[in-house]
Amino acid sequence: MRYFKYKNLQGFEKNARKEYLKSLSKKEKRIEKWNTFVSYCSIIALLVVGLGLSAVSICALTRIPFPENVFLYIAALIGTALLGLGAVLLSFIIAALVCLLIEKASVKGAHAQRKEALNRATAVLREYYGLGDDYIVTKCYDASNDFKNRDVCIFFAEGELRITVNIVHGFSHISRDLGCYCFNPEEITVSATQENGIIMSVLTCGDTFFRLGKRAKGYIQKHGKDNEK
Repeated sequence: MRYFKYKNLQGFEKNARKEYLKSLSKKEKRIEKWNTFVSYCSIIALLVVGLGLSAVSICALTRIPFPENVFLYIAALIGTALLGLGAVLLSFIIAALVCLLIEKASVKGAHAQRKEALNRATAVLREYYGLGDDYIVTKCYDASNDFKNRDVCIFFAEGELRITVNIVHGFSHISRDLGCYCFNPEEITVSATQENGIIMSVLTCGDTFFRLGKRAKGYIQKHGKDNEK
């Protein structure tokens, strides 16, 4: 068994963004720029309105006269502190409402080519990990690594069984890439099990294991024999 991972993280992010923008029409590009502008405006509004109202509220509270009696002074101090906290929270609630009003100005609706753009974005990963036309995408219910509860690609390349996250349908953030596990067919065992009514294929290699969808067992056994020929 061996493991390797794509390392050009910055290059992937730039390529994913480039492919996304290339897939947009001129109208969609204008919408994208407008929505980005609206997002920045909402962030600025949150800071300006929230901090501004908080500052005004706190300044007003500091002008409240305090009694000379010690007990009344302490009570007034606690009351003022609570009022100040409430004023800050209320300020940011108002700021959030202002942000929501601004966000309504954005144009909703994803463009039809987004899936295709994401697919092209991960082309570099498919080439790097050796993914060809013959593969299956299935669920990984459990694993001895971070592949648990993820959709995975199972395929053979250079005589090895390889498992990656789903790099077929694509994604734009490199953090979703978990690398590639490679196995020689003779070093793994594949069996079937059933848990909570779900039939799973269990791939084991030493301390490493994957609990996969039921289709995985048949695919691995069939193509494993083909690769041994």
